[in-house]
Amino acid sequence: MNKPIVSFVVFIVAMWQHVYGQGQIDQGGPWWNFASVVIALWASIWLISVKAWNKQSVRPIPMLEILSRGVLAIVFVKHGIGKVLAGPGLSDNQEIMFLVGLIEVGGALTLLVGPKQLRMLGSLGLAAIMLGAIFKIHFEAGYSMGQGWEYQFLLLVLCWQLYVQAGGWCLVNRLQTIIQNNNCGCTNNGDCCSSKEV
Repeated sequence: MNKPIVSFVVFIVAMWQHVYGQGQIDQGGPWWNFASVVIALWASIWLISVKAWNKQSVRPIPMLEILSRGVLAIVFVKHGIGKVLAGPGLSDNQEIMFLVGLIEVGGALTLLVGPKQLRMLGSLGLAAIMLGAIFKIHFEAGYSMGQGWEYQFLLLVLCWQLYVQAGGWCLVNRLQTIIQNNNCGCTNNGDCCSSKEV
């Protein structure tokens, strides 16, 4: 597991088992279902904690951030992989779902192995998908689980948190940074403007 590619392959295989293999509950595999998620989470934690292919990373990553990134990666790969493998269809709806799936899977992978610039784009893309899901699909059902938007709102907030942790808030508030003579404008996270952070 010292090589990131090994952890990445373990993550992909575990997620495949969870979505399509013996991990599916309807195939009589609740233990496989649980085990595949645990293995995928373990592999994702290993990937993030060793900083994957990001050789220039110098920032110690807090365990809460590692868990957030790992869990979100599992969630979005699970919900996006089916849309991607279904491919773009003839209808506009199928093309949109294929694009949504690409953003979900791509954004999830950036959370695992991407440098901070890619993580910012990935988490922002995932947040946008959740925002669209809330207002286009679930909003009328109210704030509740099931058909409501409670779950999507939780994912939206977590994606925004990771966007800010990757330094995204500094990009949004670049004007404030300039006004403060190039000092970091992220008062709640003093290291997020550092060019050395990845």
